[in-house]
Amino acid sequence: METGSISPLPASYRTGQLALAIVGIISLVSSTLLFLHITYKLIRLELRNRRARQKAAPQGVDLTLGLSEEHYTKTKTTAKPISTALPAVQSPEATTEQHHEDSEAGQPRRKRGQHRAANPLLVLIYNLILADISLSGTYAANIVWLKEDAVIIDSVTCRAQGWLVSFGCVISSAFLLVLSVYTYAIVIKGRRPSSRSTIAVCVTVWVVSIILACAGPIVSGKEHFFARQQFWVCV
Repeated sequence: METGSISPLPASYRTGQLALAIVGIISLVSSTLLFLHITYKLIRLELRNRRARQKAAPQGVDLTLGLSEEHYTKTKTTAKPISTALPAVQSPEATTEQHHEDSEAGQPRRKRGQHRAANPLLVLIYNLILADISLSGTYAANIVWLKEDAVIIDSVTCRAQGWLVSFGCVISSAFLLVLSVYTYAIVIKGRRPSSRSTIAVCVTVWVVSIILACAGPIVSGKEHFFARQQFWVCV
């Protein structure tokens, strides 16, 4: 049967399994390296934002000039009240230049120390790569079949492969759809979604994808919901 266990593997089966395993390993390694690289960049961005906020925080200034409290009290009681200092007046050229910088490109100038959020497209690509890692790991697991010289549908490897294929296809397609919508909103409409909404969308996609991948085996009630698909993986 095309969907049942097979042992030993015919020569054509072993060739196909080997090709899928090699491509899966290459995809797994490259996706993992890219995932780690983006993770490093996001961590550096967060650390940079924290340092900027710490530098922008107001620091206390010692106005006692090293004098004791007694000297400060006498000076305070005997000195004449000082009128409130007038605000500094800027020249018209400086005011015009500041206004131009603040209104450049129709956007307010970002204050120093203000949090700089990550690009929503980068966050979505980050999640898409993580989804591709799970999918590429599925095909890399074909090495198990080559080692055992068999495809056994009762094994844990077959069930894991079948679930990861279903989950990986769903979540990869979902993030591609969300990425397309975000690209249209940012590039065409000029609207930049907030970081909170982007995180909420990512969490929703992950939860829904897990539910859909688990719905088949749970609802069907079949003992062997995942079976061999010709010669490559269990689906």
